[in-house]
Amino acid sequence: MEGVAFCPAHITGFFRADIAETPEETGSVGAGFSIKMGVKTTARISEHNTIDVKGVQWSDMTRYATELFYDKIGERRGVSIRHELAIPTGYGLGSSGAIALSTLYALNQAFNTKMDNMVLGQMAHRAELHHKTGLGDVLAAFYGGFEVRTRGGAPGYGKIKNLDVGNPAILIVCLAPSSTGAFLQRNIQSDNNMIETMLNGGGLKLFQDMSMSFAKKNGVITDGIRKIVKQISQAGSACGVAMVGETVFCMTPKEEEEKIADVLRPYDTYRTRIDTQGARVIQ
Repeated sequence: MEGVAFCPAHITGFFRADIAETPEETGSVGAGFSIKMGVKTTARISEHNTIDVKGVQWSDMTRYATELFYDKIGERRGVSIRHELAIPTGYGLGSSGAIALSTLYALNQAFNTKMDNMVLGQMAHRAELHHKTGLGDVLAAFYGGFEVRTRGGAPGYGKIKNLDVGNPAILIVCLAPSSTGAFLQRNIQSDNNMIETMLNGGGLKLFQDMSMSFAKKNGVITDGIRKIVKQISQAGSACGVAMVGETVFCMTPKEEEEKIADVLRPYDTYRTRIDTQGARVIQ
């Protein structure tokens, strides 16, 4: 039997860790958005009593999520898992959370276990915390859209509010990867005003301005980021910085997309839109 699932990538513009006594209640508050690019995962039950992972160099996340799934269903069988990534890893696009979520959704379909999606999301969140690859990406990508995370935690524990920001063009430039685990060990925190501002009608420009302010305050602006930000600003658009990774994103009206794309032409640029569906089975 086979299951196929997709999970969108996710970008956080600013955040604050929300640490609690349990993994399910631990996460982050902040704001960000899911994109139509992400991770597609195919899981096939096999006759071999192994977990065979293809499509990613770092397979620990997949194996850990699969073991959590096996523990839940009380059964262990051979399975072949193949990932297809439309995004790079280590650049603040939530690839680890997307791998965990899409793996669990695909396994649930392949094994026909009919497990509630909320439970799958909680296992994916636990896997992310175990590997120290993120705090809020699973909660956000589970629902999709442009979100403000008002309480940290796994799906069913954390709280988000989706905001209607239209359908902007999104252009992303990834310059260099970085370690999420090392980044999260730093005392990096947004202030409450940023979250309140977004909840009280802050739009895309203000969101991106606050993302830039957050990045500057926490010392993550590199010379490469500074150069791209200047070029986008001179073209008349706002932009933000992903957490983590050396990655710049620009959310702009679709009529301005080509102008910004021309500015970014020297770079490898990802062009996409907001994904409003969240993690899902696709076959």
